[in-house]
Amino acid sequence: MRKSVRKTVLLCCEGKADQAFVAYLRSTYTAGKRGAPYVLPKQAGGKGGNHVIATLLGELRCSKPDRAVALLDADCPPAAAKRREARHHGIELIALEPCLEGLLLRILGLAVPPSSQACKERLKSIDRRDPFDPGFYAKHFPKARLDIERQSIPELDSLLALFDS
Repeated sequence: MRKSVRKTVLLCCEGKADQAFVAYLRSTYTAGKRGAPYVLPKQAGGKGGNHVIATLLGELRCSKPDRAVALLDADCPPAAAKRREARHHGIELIALEPCLEGLLLRILGLAVPPSSQACKERLKSIDRRDPFDPGFYAKHFPKARLDIERQSIPELDSLLALFDS
């Protein structure tokens, strides 16, 4: 019997909340699914889009995933030169407007404030826990809601497409 090779996706994001969201999506969309790609979320530790791409490029020097994706906050985008460097190395970019918390508010069907800080405060008014706390995503973002909202939110659809085999 021939052994199948599982595809890998290396995804680099800004911080703990982004990493926890991707890990939640992975557990929700790949649990028990044979042949699903392995999505490995890494965090860059903040510092904006340039740092996310630089961290991902560093990771690519040590590993060769099938796909490399940078999950970026649109409020601190990478410079044009860094975008070209990412494209040269085959890195896909997914930009969240203006940040992860803005995406989460859109999934919940709420208005999105223009700044990242205002988005974080608005999300805190819904649940005082940090988005990376255990159970936060499972409580507010069940699979049924994500499946419906991916049809109208392109960034969410791009993220969920990473888990399709």
